[in-house]
Amino acid sequence: MAIERSYSLRETIDTNFDKVRSLADGVLFEFGPSRQQDLASRSQIREWQPQLRTLFPIRITLFKYRLQLPGFELRSA
Repeated sequence: MAIERSYSLRETIDTNFDKVRSLADGVLFEFGPSRQQDLASRSQIREWQPQLRTLFPIRITLFKYRLQLPGFELRSA
């Protein structure tokens, strides 16, 4: 049950990463007094998101290792 929930959460988080990227790209079409600040925020999002997307699967893998799930054991040398 917990493993299925983790898969569902992983999909939700991945989908939300895509939504954030899409919203950040939409800032290019917005104008107004906060445009420069919005573009600066967009730049930060675009800079950090690939790193966060990489960190996320690593954390999931470490979590599965700690739970000692099949396929996530260390092999003896």
